[in-house]
Amino acid sequence: IGWLIGNGNSGILDVNQSGTIELALTIPELAWNGTIASIDLELSSDGLLLQTFIVDVEVISQPLWIIRATGSDLDVAPDGSNITLELAQRGNSPSRAYLSASIDAVGWNLTLTDDMPFLDPGETMTIQVYIEPPEGAISGPTAEMTIIARNGDGRGTGETILPLRIQPAYDFAATTPNDWEGWQVSDYGGMPRITIANLGNAANQLHVELIGLPAGWTPTEANISLAWGEMKGVPIDLIPDASWDHSNFTIEVKVTDSGGKIATLDAEVLFSDVAWST
Repeated sequence: IGWLIGNGNSGILDVNQSGTIELALTIPELAWNGTIASIDLELSSDGLLLQTFIVDVEVISQPLWIIRATGSDLDVAPDGSNITLELAQRGNSPSRAYLSASIDAVGWNLTLTDDMPFLDPGETMTIQVYIEPPEGAISGPTAEMTIIARNGDGRGTGETILPLRIQPAYDFAATTPNDWEGWQVSDYGGMPRITIANLGNAANQLHVELIGLPAGWTPTEANISLAWGEMKGVPIDLIPDASWDHSNFTIEVKVTDSGGKIATLDAEVLFSDVAWST
């Protein structure tokens, strides 16, 4: 089933002249190497049957490997992780794949599976490649991994190039100086000496919320964008309610980042004729 053969002719031949007749033969895609088909042929001229004969055709070896991503995440953990790929045997003889791979960026390392099983034609399997990015590398820029599968004799080469990216690892620290006297606020406002530093490997979006403010105090929240390695002060110029009697009170400063980490600080709000501003 699936074998097809076309017709052919020699054209006009003179007496004692010979010629070649070419026939187009199509075989099934997954016909194995070594498969033999017997083909009945008829030779005719001017409508007269001259001869019938049988030709045996054997399928030759045609190795081929295909590697592709499975749709899984190609982001790599900062301290290294596995990525999953699919290896497909598209040759026509049971074979074992030999893998090789490289990454076009400095400091990246990878580990491939060494002991690969034999696969029949048409079979697929998943393979794990352990990727370890450079220590301290940031998330965002991509590196390209080239992975190749071939037979032991070098035939049937399949190659694919995949982009790799380091997963974002969000982290931050919210700190105050050792000599911090508290959040000094004048009748016109004041900013805190609270610093937020991005300790992760990617840009980080943070939300600052003030909990426990009396009515009439503004603002109660702010957003901060930090690039990799950047630090900033909390951008809140706290304006008191007009009826404030200058008595001290304590609030909670809650900071949340893109990864869901939460840090809280207690801040004593106190009156000062001179306060920090931008």
